[in-house]
This record gives sequence, C-alpha cells and structure tokens, in this order.
Amino acid sequence: MAEIFAQTNDLKKTIIVLAPQLRTSEPTVIEDLFDKAISGGLEGVMIKKTTGVYKPGARESNWIKYKKSYSSKLSDTLDCVIMGYDKGKGKRSSFGIGALLVGVWDKNSQKFATIAKVGTGLTDQEWRDFKVKLDSLIAIEQPKEYDCDPLMKPEVWVNPSIVLEIKADELTRSTMHTAGRTLKPSKNGKAVVVDEPGYALRFPRLERLREDKRATDSTSVTEIRSIFQAQKR
Repeated sequence: MAEIFAQTNDLKKTIIVLAPQLRTSEPTVIEDLFDKAISGGLEGVMIKKTTGVYKPGARESNWIKYKKSYSSKLSDTLDCVIMGYDKGKGKRSSFGIGALLVGVWDKNSQKFATIAKVGTGLTDQEWRDFKVKLDSLIAIEQPKEYDCDPLMKPEVWVNPSIVLEIKADELTRSTMHTAGRTLKPSKNGKAVVVDEPGYALRFPRLERLREDKRATDSTSVTEIRSIFQAQKR
C-alpha cells in the first residue's frame, strides 16, 4: 500500500491547496497519478508506506519523492558531436575542462547546431582523458560549419571529430540553442530575432564515446524533431 501526495516547487504562491491522497498497491495507478501531476505543472508525487515513519534527513524506502527527473520521457539516446568546452570551476579547473558543448548535424544547412552543454557522466579521470583528446582538436576560432548562439559560445572551440552518446530526461525548446531554431528580421529590420525556438536536452549526461561514428553521422535535426513529437505524444 502507498499514500501519494502531489507536490509543487512553486514558492511564490501564497495559497496552500491540499493535494489528493490515494491508497493503492498498483504501479499503473501510481504512474497515472504521476502523469496527471506533471501535466498539472507539479514537480511530482510523494509515495510512502502507510506504516512508514518519516525520518528527517534520512534516505530510505518509507518515503520517496517521485519527481519528473526520475521518470525520463526521452527513451532514445542521441549521438552528439563535441563542438567546444568550458575550462571549468572549482576542482574541475585543475583539469582544464568542466563542461562540453555538444551539437547535432543539420543536413539542410550543412552545419552542426548546438543542443546542450554536458557536465555530468564523467569521472575525474575521464575528464582528464577528454582534455588530452580535445587538445589535439583545438580550433583557433569558431569553425565555419558551426551554428552557435553567442550566449552558448564555449571558452575553447574544437574541430568536429568526437561523437558522444548522450542520455537526457527530455527534449525541450530553447531560444539559445540552434538545433532546429529559425530566425526572422526584427520589426525595424536592423536585426534578427528568434522565429521558432530550437531544441535542447534537459539534464543531459554522457553515456559513452562513439568511436564507430563520424561527426556527420551524429543525430540529425530532422530526427530530433521526430523524437520531440513522439515525446509529446
């Protein structure tokens, strides 16, 4: 048996609403309530044993937060190209690398478009190893085949060579990432503005190195669109 309490992360609201409670031992019922909570803009649900006692600061199975990030809606992994990296802060500054800018292949524009910055999924030693790999690929300036918004510009550019398999919780829309993004002239015609937002990976993490793939074999923007539509369904 479990009692389930929907919960929200919005601290700005001043009205407290009692969340519905449900007793069940059926996983499908729990999943259904979870989906309803997410679609209603909530963070997730709280699952607890009816006999369980809450212990502050303890992590155990009596009380479990089941949040959106724990239930990946993106079942596919994506193959992404490393386009550059940031040098890192704190402990990672000693490695000389802290986050990877990755992108996917846009067959229409014949360019690599950004989709995420990845900073998880690697051990300390793997970060060091990646730094050595990327040192031989450093580009003095942004490669001409890269489509990157200035806000996403990495500290160090690298030429397209290394492909990574990336797992993420879901695909979202982003005005800063260029994968699938379209621009249009501003009202005064003196600049360009975002017409259609691009795609971005939520909570991306590295799964493995794809040494069997070339940069242009990475996931295409067309495939990204299809995955995004399937995710919505």
